[in-house]
Amino acid sequence: MRREVLGDDAAPMVDLLAALPPDVDAASLDALCDDGLLFRTREGGPVSPTQPVGSHLQRACFALKVSYPEVLRRALDDGFSTSAADDEALLSGGEELTPRQRTAVQYRLTQKQLLAEELARSE
Repeated sequence: MRREVLGDDAAPMVDLLAALPPDVDAASLDALCDDGLLFRTREGGPVSPTQPVGSHLQRACFALKVSYPEVLRRALDDGFSTSAADDEALLSGGEELTPRQRTAVQYRLTQKQLLAEELARSE
């Protein structure tokens, strides 16, 4: 089965492989790709580390017997090189940013905000 992405294009992305506990085995993740709950890097390829949050990821976490809120919390706490406050300070003019840098920081901050909202809903 292939998963079709429907709905909100603004769903935050997480590095799922980094946010999962180390005892989750690759075969279980692979099976969840086959079931359409997780993405692969390419057709027939390995599990993509980058996964969108939402019901598919929540169901995958349930199948893995892993706490969805904990995965989100780890992704939010450890998945970014800066904090939301750091990004807000950058955007407020504390440092001169090129247009590309500004866009990247805005995107990163939005991802953090959406991830925090999803975490709040899931708890």
